[in-house]
Amino acid sequence: QWMISVLKGLVRHDRQALQDYFASTGVDKLMLRRVSRLNAAARLHPDLLPFLWPSVPASAKYWVAIRQSNQQERDLWSAGDVVTSEFDVEKAVELLGGFDLVVQQRDEYLVPSVLPQGRLQVSAGAYCSRICTWKSHTNYPKLPASFFQRVVVRVTCRVSSVEFSSTTAVFYFQGNVCTTSVDSDNTGHQQLLISSSGEGIMKMVREEVEDVQAFFPGLHGTILADIKGKEPWQLVLVALDQLSCDLLKEHLKKASTDSRLTMKDCLITDKFFFNDDELQHIRVLVVAISKDFESSKYASRVLDHIRSRVTIIPVILHSFDPSRPWQQIIGNDSRYEVDLSECTKIEDVLEAESRQQIEDEERANDQKRALDKARGVDSRVPPPRTAYEVLGNVQRLVKEKQETQNRQLSLEFSSSLLPRARMLLDQWRPNMNSLEAILSDKTGPNKVSCQCGHEFDRDQWINMTAATSGTSHHRETLEHEGQAVSCPSCSLLHLIHDLVSIPEVRQCPVCVKNKEDPPGIFSARECKFQYGGILNGCNTSLVCRVCHNSGRPAQRHLFDVYPPDIFVLGIVSALKAAETVLHSLEAESDTVVWAGRGGKDDVLALQRCSVVILILTDDFTSNKWLLRELGTVLASGKLVIPLLHQSLWTGPRDQSHYWMALAQKNAFRRLEQFHPVHFDPIHSESEIVQELLARVYSRIHRAVHFRVFSQMPNLGIRLSGLSTLISKWGKENIYSMTTEDVVKRFVKPETQKSKLPWCEQGDSCCEGAVLTAEWFVSHAWQYLFLDVVSALSWHFTASESSDP
Repeated sequence: QWMISVLKGLVRHDRQALQDYFASTGVDKLMLRRVSRLNAAARLHPDLLPFLWPSVPASAKYWVAIRQSNQQERDLWSAGDVVTSEFDVEKAVELLGGFDLVVQQRDEYLVPSVLPQGRLQVSAGAYCSRICTWKSHTNYPKLPASFFQRVVVRVTCRVSSVEFSSTTAVFYFQGNVCTTSVDSDNTGHQQLLISSSGEGIMKMVREEVEDVQAFFPGLHGTILADIKGKEPWQLVLVALDQLSCDLLKEHLKKASTDSRLTMKDCLITDKFFFNDDELQHIRVLVVAISKDFESSKYASRVLDHIRSRVTIIPVILHSFDPSRPWQQIIGNDSRYEVDLSECTKIEDVLEAESRQQIEDEERANDQKRALDKARGVDSRVPPPRTAYEVLGNVQRLVKEKQETQNRQLSLEFSSSLLPRARMLLDQWRPNMNSLEAILSDKTGPNKVSCQCGHEFDRDQWINMTAATSGTSHHRETLEHEGQAVSCPSCSLLHLIHDLVSIPEVRQCPVCVKNKEDPPGIFSARECKFQYGGILNGCNTSLVCRVCHNSGRPAQRHLFDVYPPDIFVLGIVSALKAAETVLHSLEAESDTVVWAGRGGKDDVLALQRCSVVILILTDDFTSNKWLLRELGTVLASGKLVIPLLHQSLWTGPRDQSHYWMALAQKNAFRRLEQFHPVHFDPIHSESEIVQELLARVYSRIHRAVHFRVFSQMPNLGIRLSGLSTLISKWGKENIYSMTTEDVVKRFVKPETQKSKLPWCEQGDSCCEGAVLTAEWFVSHAWQYLFLDVVSALSWHFTASESSDP
């Protein structure tokens, strides 16, 4: 009975009631965000565990309140308490883990079984077919409920990161990606589709699938396809001279024995040109900066081509001229630099150093012998060495230095180079590709409806001709890739993504302006995946069929149809440092995040976005382009979320002063109203993402199954309530105060403890005056507060509204 109760707490517990409880009491805003994160993203924070079952002291008030107000919950837990101590909670979590229902990843628990249906939780990069060349398709008559979720939980225990939806999961491990999804065919059979970038991660997923399959007696699958692809190069070491190449290879082989990397995962070469297909299979590029590299203009030109596509670790060798800044040659930041200049000296250099050392010793001995002779004492200094002895000592010293150098080089590989490489491999994510491979995500019913309201069978697609009003080349492309079908009833062209996924479309802005009925439409999902195509050099244009038929120019910029939601402003090193956080933010908020790269697309993206994440670093303060863009952002009134990275920002960190480190600080004083988010080891990655999510949701809302808490409350105060507050604060005290002054003097101190908006916290003197808002008052905070209240009183008195 206890085991059943533990399962009920996760599967049948009313999580909406939990969210309503925290929303109504306003006791802990952070807990409310954590409930929203569980409901929307299936990520369970440990602090929520006591609220799954009655009852430990941490959740006692909740269970008392919920049993009084919620009949369903009261009936569900009529048998009494399930857990009575923290030890019982730990046992319950272990039981859920044993049932493959939850798995801990970093500081959270993943619960795939509670994820809302129909939420696009997986990033577009998961479908990158140019990277995922290993494929396995297995057919089942019918998969048991929870089969897929159990596979997700078991594989998550073995990988570094995971994204998942109700039918698709993407696993990342050491520079490899594996996409696993469940699909249904026309006969009702189900297929388990696995695509991966390497054999190792494919084998790992298939092992867990077989273990879960063995748990269900009689469940057998038929392998329809088993395609082997090309293994990626997790680590590529490039050295332009053979000597350095051999040296790096020797020590990498020694160091990799104690690492998760193996020699078959690495490539060591003196080749420095990689075509586009080879670049797709390179995860981390280690470049040996040597004298030959410095003199090679060709190498520098090649670096300009690959720098934006592959993460580079510069390795400084001894032959490189230390007087020249290597950053000017490679054009990279120094966060991943490995300095091997003291342990990569060639034999000639070691011999010269050894000879100099012996000469210095001999010179010192000569001075001692001369001093002893002048004093008239017998010298104990050994006699001068013969040429033969000098040669022997030089050889001995060279050998000792080589041994010391080899030990030091091995230590640098194992303690510096490989840990950096492993970190970058864990952070690696494939670039989002175009639409070529996402057709594998054809989940949906056999009967589908188009936007026109007509219905037809999915198995008709193969016999349909993709019709379009574009050029013949565009029509042939759609027919070849199978991306579009024409409706048998109205002959309108529909992309398959519109028919098999959430029916979300974006209208052509020109059609809307010209009042076309119906206007041209674009699949929102197609637009989102096309953002990845931009990274691979694809264009940003879309073709509107309705505009084409009407004789208007048909080309539309992607940003005009589906503008990016979030723009990230910062230097390249800062964008790389925050890459994992931004990736999680994009996946969990179901938004499009555009990282500024410089160019005309950035200008348009900055104009169209709703939120700007500002990654402040020391280098940011002197970058004229970034400062100019920041000025444009502040003038536009967009929501700005400053992100202060601990290792890249040494300026002030509090809200009142952090912006003062910027050049021309008076021009950026408006930043004072935006509280910074601290990106440091004290805060875990999930906490940083939660904080960013809460702020993003105040401007951008995405529909999910559960209500997601927003920082923009819909509560307001009656006009009579404002009069009561003025009397409470003293009219004579606020006579000359602006709205901003009133907020700083009275509102912030009263809400400092709860961290809630004033209307959510409430005030005993205004009981009954806080209700759902019916009017929104837009005014400048520099207006006098009493003038604003007087203007409102005059307006509503004239409109005969009693007490709005």
